[in-house]
Amino acid sequence: MEDTKLKKADILFRRKQFENLIKELEPFVMEYRQSADFFYMLGVSNLYLGILGAAEDYLTTASRIDSDSPKSLIALGALFLRKGSTTEAISCYLEAQEMDPQNALVKKSLNFIRKSDMATISQAVDSGKIKEFYPSTGVYIPVQQIVLVAFAVFAITGIIIAAVTMHKKAPKRADLSNYTLTVNEKNNPVETDGGTYRYIMTTTQINDSYTKAIKYFQDFKDNQAQVEINRILNSNASVSIKQKAREIMNYITEPGFDTIKDVYSYKKVESDPYLYMDCWVVWSGRVSNVEKTETTYNCEFLVGYDDMKNVDGIVPCSIPMPISIDVENPVQILGKLTVKNNKLFLQGKSVYQPIGKK
Repeated sequence: MEDTKLKKADILFRRKQFENLIKELEPFVMEYRQSADFFYMLGVSNLYLGILGAAEDYLTTASRIDSDSPKSLIALGALFLRKGSTTEAISCYLEAQEMDPQNALVKKSLNFIRKSDMATISQAVDSGKIKEFYPSTGVYIPVQQIVLVAFAVFAITGIIIAAVTMHKKAPKRADLSNYTLTVNEKNNPVETDGGTYRYIMTTTQINDSYTKAIKYFQDFKDNQAQVEINRILNSNASVSIKQKAREIMNYITEPGFDTIKDVYSYKKVESDPYLYMDCWVVWSGRVSNVEKTETTYNCEFLVGYDDMKNVDGIVPCSIPMPISIDVENPVQILGKLTVKNNKLFLQGKSVYQPIGKK
């Protein structure tokens, strides 16, 4: 577990700070879609908090990713035991036992099920004793003296790094020099064969828009760069300029919740959807008409309906991951804009939903 986010989450996991862990990890579901540890920690955290639907989804995903490890099966066994679904619990425990015949928690859980009826299990749930069968989160032991030394070392190192960084140039992105317009393209940027265009632009406007696209890209303003590219692609610009603009799109990277810039509002996008295609947004709202499969989460996203007063718009949304979203609470979705069947569509990447009061 070398990843920084997972290391931080592991500390929260060991400290049993489950709500903080969920807040830290849930926005990055797509980035860690192949990490069994990621989904395991989310699943067990939700299990301890009593959010059983999300726990089951995450633990099932973890078990599918790492089918050779028994720990997700053991956690699922505890979840089904918590729900009183003893048949499913026994199935999970027996499968886990085949992988780890000496596992003490599996033996203890199976022995409890054999000796208990539904009333006994229900009483264990009410009293909190059921958590004896939950998987351990480990122990976090702060060694203060080592920490103090480490802080001192990090502080000195930080000062040195900061001093060195002061003399370094700002980071640059991919070299787009190969996409500089030729003299002929600059002088003759307008398509001469005619056609139907969404935007009619002059020679100066085409050149300015192309220059802006490259500048915005180099300034890490990908959404603004994408808008200028879209303007060119839907205009009367020449074929060669459109081709170069389209190739620049290959260098634009997918953002995260913590890196996205220049987010356009639903109202702005709705006014001219084609100008904002392939731009990334973080919109808040609520979901409805949910359809879940083993690989996708589809819904209608009620943008702006956080306070349940006004809806800015309803956008179909698809997320390529079997996630759980509480329909009773607002949610933020990070996704890419596109058009399907002449309607605005959101291809979701990540979601963030604070834990509800329930």
